Parts: sequence; C-alpha cells; structure tokens
Amino acid sequence: MSLPSGDNDWEILAASTRPVRIAGTDHLTSFSREALEGVVRQVRDGFVAVTVEHLDFLPPVGKWTDARVVSAADGAYELVMVGRRLTHHISDATEVADLSELPPRSGQAELLASLHIERRNFDEAVFDDLRRESPFEVVEEQKWSQLPPLIWTLAIPVSWGACKFAGAFFETLGKGTAETFVHWLGAAWNRSKHPDRDRILGLRFESEDSVVFGFVLSSKDGSTAADLVAGLNKANDLASLAGLFKETRQLARPRRVAFIFDRDEWRLAWWTTGDEVHRTRWFDAHVPDPERFLGRAVLDYLPPAKTAAVEESQIGEPGRRPDDR
Repeated sequence: MSLPSGDNDWEILAASTRPVRIAGTDHLTSFSREALEGVVRQVRDGFVAVTVEHLDFLPPVGKWTDARVVSAADGAYELVMVGRRLTHHISDATEVADLSELPPRSGQAELLASLHIERRNFDEAVFDDLRRESPFEVVEEQKWSQLPPLIWTLAIPVSWGACKFAGAFFETLGKGTAETFVHWLGAAWNRSKHPDRDRILGLRFESEDSVVFGFVLSSKDGSTAADLVAGLNKANDLASLAGLFKETRQLARPRRVAFIFDRDEWRLAWWTTGDEVHRTRWFDAHVPDPERFLGRAVLDYLPPAKTAAVEESQIGEPGRRPDDR
C-alpha cells in the first residue's frame, strides 16, 4: 500500500491477471483483464465500500474513489485502487424514514432471492449436497483469504416500489415457512469444517444504487433459532424501506443502511450516504465482536466518531451533514 496524493488515503495493488492460489485450497485462479476493467467501471459508476474483514454488519471505514488497470513489466495487468476514509458520526436516530403512510403492497407475486455462501467452509461433497438441498439458488462467494466466517446472505433484488408488506415476510419468497428454512439452515451450518463459531444470517435488499441490510446473529449451540425465524418473518419494514429508496431516488438518501435483529425487533445500526457514516448509539453499545464469527481477534473495527445531532424519521435527513457538538 502506498500513500496517494490529494484527498485520498490509500492506493493499493488490489488484483492482477497473474495466477493466485486460493487460501486453504490447492486451486489456482486468475482474473481476466475484462474482470479487472469491470471493477474499474463499478468503482467509477457507484459506491464501493472499504469494509473491515469484508464484514457487512460493520459500517464501512472508507470508500474506493477511483481505480485503473495498468500494464506491468512482466506482461500482466494490474488493478490499482484508490480510496479515502469516511468520517463517522454518532446519531440519536432510531429510524431513517417514516413508513406509516405507505400504501399496501399490491399483488402476490413471489420475490426472487439467492443464498450467498462461502464454499471453503465445507468439504466438496458437503457443499454439493447443500447446493442441491437449498431452497434457494446458491451463489458462491470468495471474500476471505483465511477461513471464512459462517455468514450466509439472502440477496433479494428490489423489484417493488414504496409500499407496505403484510404477513410473514419470508413467505413472500415462496419457499415455505421460516421455521422449515431455519431448521435446514442450522443443520447446514453444523456441517461446516469448523462449526464451533457463531453465525450470521444476512438479508440484502438490493436496488440500483442502494442496499438495505438486515443481520440476525445466531449462536453456535442453536439456541437462537427463534430469533432467526422472527427476523425473517418481521423483515417487512426492511423490504418497505428498500422499495422507498428505489422509488424516491433522492440524492441524500443512504447508499447503505444496516439493521440488526435484537430482542424481537429490527434495530437501526448505521447508514452511509457514501460521503460519511452515521452510527446509532444503540449500535455502538451493542456492536457484535467480529471474533465471534472469524475465530480470531480484530482490532480497531470501529473508527473514532463525532457526536452528531440527527433527527429521526424523515427520508433524506440522515444524508445531511449534521453539526458537530
């Protein structure tokens, strides 16, 4: 890593077309020049966060501001990325938008969803079984260079606008009940190479330029299965918020919003407009320790933050820059 000029804080060689060995396997892989150029387009066209250990339940510490593909002396192509830190603020907010006046969702079309899993947590035969048995399409992820945490994500593209969801949210996915899915999920996690770690089920509502996250923490002994069921069934407001962001397209709306399920309700954890991060007081008091999921300690996973006055409940207001106290 080198220090760039201007307003940026980092400049790194992120990837290249040279073959690399995936950690924990004998498998060699390489990126094409086209894949590297795709990353450049993604960075230049949208918001690409710098996260701690690829843990999406933690707020981003920065963002990538530019990227380029360069030709190296050995004929390989290299991806160089430039980024800067994001200022963190502490907020008293408990919500980011008022959903009370939204119209009810019309129609009963089932929503699409895919289950994102790190393959290296499982023996090949076990992973093939999980892919075959999963009620959702399985998408492989390769984020971590060491043993991946047991964090699985249901990714749900936002195909609806501003509306209120009724009933048990999980049933809108057309895959049976949350109880049945959670029973399968717990058994699947227990078949991992190292099941003696806590786990996380994430929900990711994705629209063109914003993401609403929801995270349900799960203990390794299975005692929190009821929380998983309740979190899945009570995700209506998360879906409504994602639809509202998709429809309003206000410049000040958050690029990412994260909630954590706790004590039978979804609690606002943090949000970012892409230029700054706002963390709630609840989150700072209850932030999960990454060691529970990684199996190793992580230092300084929350940057210092300024105390900020941010009012609740009006869409767009979390995006304004508050006055520091």
